Parts: sequence; structure tokens; C-alpha cells
Amino acid sequence: MKIHIEIILAYLLAFIVCLILTPVLIHISKKKGLLDVPNHRASHAVPTPTLGGLPIFAGLLSVLVFCLGFGGCISIYYLLGGLMVLVITGVVDDIINLKASIRMLIQFALAFGVASQGIRFVNLHGFFGIYELPVIIQYLITIFFIVAITNAFNLIDGIDGLAGGLGFINMLVLGVVFVLIGQRINTIICFAMAGALLAFLLFNFNGARIFMGDTGSLILGFLTAYLCIQLTLDSGDSLGFMTGVQKLTVVFGVVIVPLYDMVRVAIQRVIKKKSPFSADKTHIHHLLTKTGMNHMRASLTLYFVHALILFFIFWFSAKYYWEGIFTAITIVVLTIEFPTFLELKVAIGKLFRYNSLRKSIQNKNRFL
Repeated sequence: MKIHIEIILAYLLAFIVCLILTPVLIHISKKKGLLDVPNHRASHAVPTPTLGGLPIFAGLLSVLVFCLGFGGCISIYYLLGGLMVLVITGVVDDIINLKASIRMLIQFALAFGVASQGIRFVNLHGFFGIYELPVIIQYLITIFFIVAITNAFNLIDGIDGLAGGLGFINMLVLGVVFVLIGQRINTIICFAMAGALLAFLLFNFNGARIFMGDTGSLILGFLTAYLCIQLTLDSGDSLGFMTGVQKLTVVFGVVIVPLYDMVRVAIQRVIKKKSPFSADKTHIHHLLTKTGMNHMRASLTLYFVHALILFFIFWFSAKYYWEGIFTAITIVVLTIEFPTFLELKVAIGKLFRYNSLRKSIQNKNRFL
């Protein structure tokens, strides 16, 4: 079967499965009381179903089973096993709130399992003058990367449509890249996940009827990390279309928005002598909504920023990859710190108005 036909079938199958199951899950969740009740940190006003990751996984699973039955490879079994563990973890966490330490332990175990199967960062292809990595460093970088990206997508899932939309863009981009370098199985996985995410977004964007929940954000982050590592493996480029450095810059573009946001927030919490795992409202989506944006505008803004970053990454990747990376970092920093700048501007304005009012009162008192 030709690859473009497989792509269409995978996309449509995952889309249809998720489209059918999502309203069913919404109905069951409301009937059983499996809802996310608003609290002081919530960005929603009414109790909302929060197991949206289940129909997303079902859509992806339907395609994974199809791939396994028609020329799949052994790595899919490990991927499927890891995703199933995360689905169970996410469902339990969405219902009873697991401790962060338990979630992290599970993620580290899964990341080690992936690395032990040879799916690791093995070569930096000249970044910082580094080429092939020692095995122990391969394990450390891979495990850290998988856990970091899994949590980054989990943390950025804070407003309607954001995590799903960023994931949809990533899956399309990675899918196209995998087509170009000749990785059939990973191509199918990417477009299947894109189809499932698009169907889910129909119920989650601009007035969410259901949330992705930890069930969805964990598998989205884990799958993104897995595919990024697969992209960097030399054995995966059967057509020689991209150099190792170009692949790494694509990986950078795919993860920079959620990763930078997570690192920034963690550092701020540590500076304030709080746990980096403590909850607050300082993520980029919170800051954007504080400027007056609704969920739709905030999500669309970050979609645009993410797409712009990926555009520059591809534009510069052929020869000037450092320029692409620098441009991407600049865009992310300016976007994320822009709301802070607005808050500072408002605070300075209030201070000037206060001083002007105080001087005006003092002048009036002199004439009395």
C-alpha cells in the first residue's frame, strides 16, 4: 500500500474513532459524576468531564493495532505498553489525584524502558562540538528528555484547546518530516495522533465540553518525546534527506514552547522558595488570559507563535541552524514575557498616577 493512502487511512480512522467515542465519554462522565469541579486555580466555571485522553488513545490504538497487523515493528510494542501504563496512570490521577512522586516514578521507569530498547539520543552531530555520546550519557539525556517533555505538555494543558492544538501542529510537522526521511511506521503514528487530536479539539476548543486531563496530556507528551528521539536516530533516515543537526533543530522547535514555559515557572518557584511542583497561575496561558484574552485567543496566539518558530527552524536549518535556534528562543522569550511586561507597564502607570494625585493634593492643601 502506498504511503499517502496509509496516511489518509490512519488519519481518518483515528479521527472517526475519537469523534464517535468522545460524546459517549462525555455522557458517561456526567452520569457517573467523573467531573473536574472548579476551584481557585481553575480556568473553567462549570464541572467538566476530564477523561478526554481516553478517546484520543482509542483513536491512536486503533491505528497502532492496524500497523502491528500489517508490517509493524517491535518498537511499537514498547510504545504501546508505555502508553497504556500512562493511560492507566492518567485515569487514576484524574479521578483520585495521585501524588506527584508516584507519577514521576512511573515516568522515569517508562523512560528507562524506552532507553533500554535502543531508542536514545546517541549523537549530537556536532552540537557544541559533541558527536557520539558515551552510553551512560545517552541514558541520562534520554530519560531526562522523556520525563521533561511528558511533564511539559501536562503542565501547559491549562486552557481550552492549547495542549491539543500544539500537539496537532507537532504531529503534522513530525509526520511530514518522517515521510521525507522514509520512516513509514512513525509517519503513520504521527498522522493517526493528529487525526485523534483534531477530533478531540472539536469538543475542547472555545468552550470545552471535555478536558484532555492527565490521561491525554501524559500520552501526548510521552509520544512527542518518543517520536523526537526516533527522528534523531541515524538508522531511521533511509533517504538521507536530513542531516543529524537538522533533525535536532526540528526537535528543538517541536518542544521549545512547553519546555521553556515549564523551566521558567520551576525556576521562579525555586527563587520564591516554593516547590517546583507546587501549583500556581504563572504559566504562559495564565499570563495571556490575565491580559484580557479569552481561551480561544490565548490558544490561537500560542498556535501562531509555535508555527512561526517551526517556520524559522526549517528556514534556517539547512545551513544556519544556530540562527534558527536563536530566533526561536527570542520569539518564545518575547511571547512569554510580554504579559509580564504589560503588568509592569500597568504597575508603573499606577505609580505615576498615584504620585501625580499626591502632588495635586499637596498643592491644593498649600492654597487652603
